Amino acid sequence: MKKLLLILTLAFTVSLVSAQFKIGPGITLTPDIGLSVKAQQGITDAIDGSAIFTYYFVETVDAPGFDVSASVITLELNGQYNLDLSDSFTFYPLAGLSIARASSSVSGPGGDTSFSDTEIGLNLGAGINYPLSSFDLFAEAKIVLGGIDDFVLQAGVLFPLGGSAN
Repeated sequence: MKKLLLILTLAFTVSLVSAQFKIGPGITLTPDIGLSVKAQQGITDAIDGSAIFTYYFVETVDAPGFDVSASVITLELNGQYNLDLSDSFTFYPLAGLSIARASSSVSGPGGDTSFSDTEIGLNLGAGINYPLSSFDLFAEAKIVLGGIDDFVLQAGVLFPLGGSAN
């Protein structure tokens, strides 16, 4: 049994290493603007998994005598089904989970207070991938349902780090 488990683990590892792994920066637009990093792993020829980390630049209100700070970060875990509808680009529907963490703090004459909250949502959307000679361009639009309820636009570049090229 241990040998079978070892063989299956090695086979799975070799298949992941030989699959295309891509990573790169992007920009995210909701009501706020964020900087993203997307990592994408080919699972099969038609299915990719991705993780996107985004840091949002949220607006804060300045008030005399108070120090206000706020931050929002998200982590998305998505699966996408690649449809080669053209020789020049790939279209993909996507679905996944989004985890958002918001925190804020206020310091002033009355003391300090802070707040944080974490919400989980369901991502549903679509995107396109446009491969170039040494990197890919991508753009995605998705809605997030659940505790987050948002519409998200993302775009960026992905650099291949291993496996076969497109």
